[in-house]
Amino acid sequence: MSEIRFLLTDETGKIFYTTGITCGAAGTDGAPGTSGTSGIDGELGSSGTSGTSGTSGIDGISVGDEKDIAWEFRDLTRGTAQTYVLDIDASYEYIIGSVILEVDDGTLTGVGIDRNGSTVGGLTGIVVDTVADETVASSNTISIGDKITLEIDTGFTGAPTQIRGKLRTTRT
Repeated sequence: MSEIRFLLTDETGKIFYTTGITCGAAGTDGAPGTSGTSGIDGELGSSGTSGTSGTSGIDGISVGDEKDIAWEFRDLTRGTAQTYVLDIDASYEYIIGSVILEVDDGTLTGVGIDRNGSTVGGLTGIVVDTVADETVASSNTISIGDKITLEIDTGFTGAPTQIRGKLRTTRT
């Protein structure tokens, strides 16, 4: 598997950085076919059967695999509530185990992770500072089609202008 990274801009030209696009793994090889029978007294033998085809990789992630959804947003407006989309439309079911967050300067208060507009258990009211801290989630199963967002409240100290983080997930 390999990961592809992009530098993206939104419709207003603000730059943010995201990762997490993973190429699928190669499928497994098929089983070999059986050999044919030999001919008797000059007759031709029968041909062997074909092998079974291999299975293809699916999204590069299998059930039980862990995957980080990482991001960095460089356009914080201090004192303004902001929402950032982390997963616009979940392609498969997964569990959010935890989130790791940090800012470039000062602190942000009231940060959370939402699923379809409702808070993911354990991931609300987080205080984020310049040291990467991990917060464990609960009630955290994400379904196909769910939208996951980072919610930032108005509370801050210092002069934070960037927030970085990642969700630690396990495919179910």
